[in-house]
Amino acid sequence: MENRVNTVRHINTSDIKNTSDIKEIGKDTLYYVPAKIIPALVSFINIAIYTRLLTPNEYGLYILVMTTVSMVNAIGFNWIGYVIWRYFEKYKNDNNLSEFLSTIFSTILIAFTIIALLWFTVTILLKRYMGIHFAYLLRIGIAVLGAQIGLSFVLEILRLSRQGKRYSLYSSITASGTLLLAIVFLYVFSYGAEGILLAIILTSGGIFLFEMKRIYKYWKIKCPRISSTILKRILFFGIPQIGIAGGGILLAIADRYMIRSFIGTEAVGIYAAGYTIADLGIQLPLSVLTLAAIPVIISAFENKGETETSRLLRKLISIYFVVLSPVAFGIAALSKGIINIAIGKLFQETSVILPWVIGGVFFFGLSQYINIPFQLKEKPRILVYLIFSSAILNIVLNLFMIPRFGILGAAYATLIAYSI
Repeated sequence: MENRVNTVRHINTSDIKNTSDIKEIGKDTLYYVPAKIIPALVSFINIAIYTRLLTPNEYGLYILVMTTVSMVNAIGFNWIGYVIWRYFEKYKNDNNLSEFLSTIFSTILIAFTIIALLWFTVTILLKRYMGIHFAYLLRIGIAVLGAQIGLSFVLEILRLSRQGKRYSLYSSITASGTLLLAIVFLYVFSYGAEGILLAIILTSGGIFLFEMKRIYKYWKIKCPRISSTILKRILFFGIPQIGIAGGGILLAIADRYMIRSFIGTEAVGIYAAGYTIADLGIQLPLSVLTLAAIPVIISAFENKGETETSRLLRKLISIYFVVLSPVAFGIAALSKGIINIAIGKLFQETSVILPWVIGGVFFFGLSQYINIPFQLKEKPRILVYLIFSSAILNIVLNLFMIPRFGILGAAYATLIAYSI
């Protein structure tokens, strides 16, 4: 009888702890809503404006540059974000956060310098094959990459230190500021894709420089300064993240390059417009929840243990299904109406891919929760095998489906690969 009472008490205590964590996530979620709602609304406006002020060819070039930036960012720098959120709480508890952040920031500077030089060299050597205009846009992309890396660094620190209001403010200013500047460059000065890229550099880079000054002093970051002990640990955890990012980027964007190869640049612009709408439909509510959830999950793991973290994750996965299943079905059912409202007349063909892409994006969103335990237990290598398997499958499917079905074939491949 006593054992039963103890068991009941243990269960009740666990439920109370999980409820408290869910309440913390709910409270923080309210702070992060503007950080995603405003950029999402701006992104819809972006599509409507950019697809009207740019030709499909110029919009396709812009997409290819941003795709390249995303790919290099994911492979070269996204692992640093995972390292920060995995060890921020730990080194904070150990009173060694200054040394940790100093090592991270110094590593970022060294890595960016090397990658920027390589990128610039490639655009010079391959200019004849890329085309002069595309090579020029890619060189601007180096500065876009630097601005986005810096912004991501400061936002990650704000998120993990539970400064949701400041995070939301900067995210909103970045999104709206980029749109306003881009309109000026496109409409007033008649720039092409470079106008959007310059707007990104000025807004993201400006926010990074402004906030980094405060973070530098508050957390006592010293640069250049690298702790060999910390560096060894973060590389052991971080290097597999490069493989995860590489597989993830192949899974997410390889179809853009394959569409260009099989069909043309205009088809890239049309496909990307529909994919962006589907991605926003799922990623908007998911990212708001994830922004608030990750710091709480890590705190639970570091301070309460594995069992409590497992219960918390199960509750969050249940919330994902309850909230996002209706969203996915709704977007699929209303795809034609959404496309008619959201984007220009030259891009209406994208309505045929939206129901298929939204299904794939739904499974991709779910994987972001299922992947968390591998990261918490410092076993990311398992994820490398899983994600690369799906990425290879995606490429093989696109090779067969794009020549036969066009951009709809790419949508089929996306759904199958993300489901796997």
